[in-house]
Amino acid sequence: MRENLKYLIVGDTIIDESIYLNAVGLSLESPTMKTTIKNRMFDFGGAANVAKGLKKFGNNVTFVTSMKEEYCQTFESYYEIPVKNFYQGNDNTKSRYWITHGDETYKYLQINDTNPELSSSTLELFDISEYDIIADGSGGRTRRPGRLRGRTDASG
Repeated sequence: MRENLKYLIVGDTIIDESIYLNAVGLSLESPTMKTTIKNRMFDFGGAANVAKGLKKFGNNVTFVTSMKEEYCQTFESYYEIPVKNFYQGNDNTKSRYWITHGDETYKYLQINDTNPELSSSTLELFDISEYDIIADGSGGRTRRPGRLRGRTDASG
């Protein structure tokens, strides 16, 4: 097996945001719960998980995705993975609001704010010949650029 393969991962990053709240009462004006923010955190999910996993095992990984520049810089510095960012004007964010009351925590609300799927035509915008393996999450394909010219999948 050949070592030092260069991986190109293409796909959507999902910003998984969790907001933890403490229940403090009910509004007198409407049947609405009142809360205070206890903690807020986020993680990179979706195709970012594939890039993170490959990097964790020492692989040479480049990641093509769409996310706000501040998230892109955080991702690159924390995981040491270069990102080719094609920002589409919106983050793919799943915000989950969790309410704690006593010893119990409940998911209260989830908001999905997403982009259209990142197009595999994005690959046409730069030279992919330097990569050994390309994993394109939007089409479910894995390719070896030098061997599979003109093919749409990795079979054969």
